Order: sequence, then structure tokens, then C-alpha cells
Amino acid sequence: MNRIRNFIVSAIVLFTLIAAGTSAQRLTCQNDDCSEIVLENCTGECSASGNPPTGLYGRIVDQRGHPVSGEMVTAKWTDSLGIIRAARTKTLSREEAMRFGNPMLEGYYLFTQSQIRAAPNSTIRLMTQPRLSSADVPSSPGGSVEVVPLTVMRPESELSSGTIINTILIDIRQGTFFDNARKISWHFARNLHFYFAAALAAFLSFRLYRRRKDRANLSNYGLLKSTVALDTTRLYLIKSRYVKTADADARALQVMKQMLEENLNSLVVMDKKKPVGMITESDLLPNAILKNNPEKSSARDIMSAPLVAGSDEWTVLKAMQTLQKKKVRKLPLAEGEKLAGIVTVTDLLKFINELFSKEQMEPVGQPYVGNIMDRDILRVSRDEPVVEIARKMARAKKGYALVYQQFSESDSKLMGIITIKDIMGEFYKSREGFSKIKAVNIMNSPVETIDQSTSLFVANKIMLDKNYRRLPVIYKNKVAGILTQYRVLEAVTNYIEDSIKLVGQKAEDEKP
Repeated sequence: MNRIRNFIVSAIVLFTLIAAGTSAQRLTCQNDDCSEIVLENCTGECSASGNPPTGLYGRIVDQRGHPVSGEMVTAKWTDSLGIIRAARTKTLSREEAMRFGNPMLEGYYLFTQSQIRAAPNSTIRLMTQPRLSSADVPSSPGGSVEVVPLTVMRPESELSSGTIINTILIDIRQGTFFDNARKISWHFARNLHFYFAAALAAFLSFRLYRRRKDRANLSNYGLLKSTVALDTTRLYLIKSRYVKTADADARALQVMKQMLEENLNSLVVMDKKKPVGMITESDLLPNAILKNNPEKSSARDIMSAPLVAGSDEWTVLKAMQTLQKKKVRKLPLAEGEKLAGIVTVTDLLKFINELFSKEQMEPVGQPYVGNIMDRDILRVSRDEPVVEIARKMARAKKGYALVYQQFSESDSKLMGIITIKDIMGEFYKSREGFSKIKAVNIMNSPVETIDQSTSLFVANKIMLDKNYRRLPVIYKNKVAGILTQYRVLEAVTNYIEDSIKLVGQKAEDEKP
């Protein structure tokens, strides 16, 4: 199948080279040994779709054409504020390529649209180390994504005469293939009608093949591209650099006040500038609010320890797997004993939402909300005391309670929802009257819901757009479960791991 695909691409490239005479961009050598490669305009001998790249990936090979694994690739650009920014990645090793079921991916690197946000009419600089090859790529925010392979070529004096193809660019959205052949023999022009017919037939066959494949299976390109990004993008590109902290000796009441004023769900606990634990709303509920002693308890007494931490050199996929395994929502990033940033479930889901957009892949094979929701629902009645609801939430280890007219499984009228943040706010505001407050006094109403037939990535987008951590799931006009951000991340992680195995199996099946 790979040979057939290569033949089709080559035929389309050949036709485009001959039939098109429009201007385009191309990569050319700046010196005899091609140690520096730049992007420049060309006419006549190459064609283009007209949109410069905003997302980049390519392959690095040595002078003999062998893929180079572990090569550091750096992209530098200027954003709309005039700030120079950079992103780094490495080319895939053979072992990493085999994980995706395709050894031909060895030597590839990837920068996604979510990583490079360059200003209009600016230049993106690509550089490799240690071979110091480079390329300048014009930016065009919102333009089509183009693949720009960056190669280390042997000196031209050692190349045979004829067509020398340095680069193949692919306009993903428009399906246009083109390259920058350096020399083309004139005899091609004499057989233009033959090449036109062959290219047209190859193009139509390729389109038919892709349509049939996409209808029945995952979009291999979109899935592969997104999966590679998850397993190559480092956390320093998406992390929050400013970490909210609390001193280990701070009173629980002080911690509570900081969370409420800054609208936080958790704080990293520091002891002499060293991160030692994490304190969350769920820690405060049983250990400070229900015990009614926030002045006596310290952050050290009620924090979760030891701290689950990572490194900003971890990949996004590794962070997802760690949060799922450790069952935590936030991952502080450490450099030695110092904090370097933090990554949350929300940060990871935002990155995933950008990767798995409709332009990249169809929602084939995704689980539905009904398959991943939490069916164990905590229900309370509208007249139930909040202090009793807090006890139920602590025992059930839930961060919410759904409020109904009456406490009954048969009652289908959902009135509102109460979270730990709501309870903590009332406790801090009025400790004397806290025991007299009822659910109806503090519940949030009306309640936004989601249908159980919604697909995974659509549900993720809805929750991110509306800034929800949880949504009740509706089935036949009744609440059937709760969808949380943690459940979404868990499902996405499992989906990616299963998809990697599926793509690898399909690659094995397609081998001749």
C-alpha cells in the first residue's frame, strides 16, 4: 500500500511541476554543501496553494538519505506583541515510530498550529542541532497547514544529473501537492498530455481510496498527527508558570479565604520554599469545615502528601497518563526542589481540543458521554441542611450534590446543584448560622445538562467553552449520571492509547 501511495503522490507532483507556472515558495541550498537551507520564491518550475504554513512538520535525513533520530529542532518566531518566542521538539527515533505502527515516521518532527502563533507577515525560523541546518518560513495565521520537510542534503557535485527534489510540501486543507525540482528535462513537456491523463487518473483514484477509507475507519493522518503531538510536545509549552501557593504553617481559615478570593480549587503547599503537598477543597471539607476548627488546623495538617509532581520536559501524553494513574487534577512541575510551573486537567483538555479539531479528523470510534459518565449520583432534597449535605459529600468523596424537590430516586425534577466551593463560601461567610442553612438557599439554578449521546470530544469542547468542571447527563429526560473533566481526560487517554494500537495493527495488516 505504501508503494501505491508513493506512486500516486509522485504522479501528482510531476503533473503539478509541469502544468503549473505560478509563483510559490521553495527550500533551496544557500551554499555548495547545503549546510544552510532557506525558503525563497520561485516561478515556473514549482507551484503552490498560496497559503504559507502555520503548523509545520518534516523529516531530517543525513547526506545519504537515512533518517536522523533525536535531532533537536527549534522554531523561533515573533508574536503579535513583538515578543520573540520559541518552541522545541525532537525527531522521532525508530522505537517511537514503531509505537505508532509505522517505522517510516523515523526522523520526523512536528510543530502544531497550537504551538506556533506567529504575527502576520512575520517569519518563522527553523533550526536543527547539531547539524545547524535552518529554514525561514513565512507565517500566515489562519492559513492552511503545510508540511515543510527540512533535510540535510549531500553536495550538489555528488548528485546525478536530472531532477533533484529537495522538498515536498502538502497543503492539507486543499489537497495540493507540490515541490521545488531544481532541474527538469525538456522531454517531459513533449509528453504533457500523457502526464496529464496519468496524473488525473492517479488523483481520482487517490481521492476515491481516501473517501472509502475515512468512512469506515479512523482518519490515519489526523489521528497520527495528533497522537505524535501528544507524545512529542513538552509540558513547558503549555504549563502555567505562575503557581498559587500557601505556606505550610498557614491556618486553614487563611487558606480558605485565599481560595475564595482568587477563585481557586487548590493550592501547592510550600515549606521553606520547597513544595511538600497539595491542599484542595476536598481536603478542607472534612478536615476544617466539618470539624469547625479552621483556626486551629494548618495547611500542613490537612494537605495531601507526598506531592505528585512532574517535569516540564515530560510530554503531554505522559502527563495525561500520570494524572489518570494518580487520580489527581493538577501536576506541579519541579526543577530540583523548586517549582517551575503547573499543568492542570483543564490545560491538557484545552490542548487536546485544539489538536482534535474537525479540520484534522472525524469523530470516528469515539466513546459517548453515556459510556464514560459517573453513574453514582449524590442526590439531596431542597430542604436538607447544608451541614448534612457536606457530610454526605465527604463520605461519598464527591465534589457536588444534585438538589431535587424531594430526596427520592423517582423524583426527576432537578432543581439545582451544590459544590464544595458553595459550601465553603457559606461557612466562611457565616459560621454561626451555617448549621441553619438549607440546600435551597445556596444551590445553583438552573442547571446546564448534556445528552448521553454526545461524543467525547464534542463534550470536552462544550465544557471548555462554558467553563464547567462537571455536567449532569440526561437520558430519557432524567439525570442518568455526571460527566466530570477528570472523566473526560481519563476517556481521552484511553482512546489515544487504544488508537495507537489500532493504527499499528492496521499498518501491519496493510503490509504486502
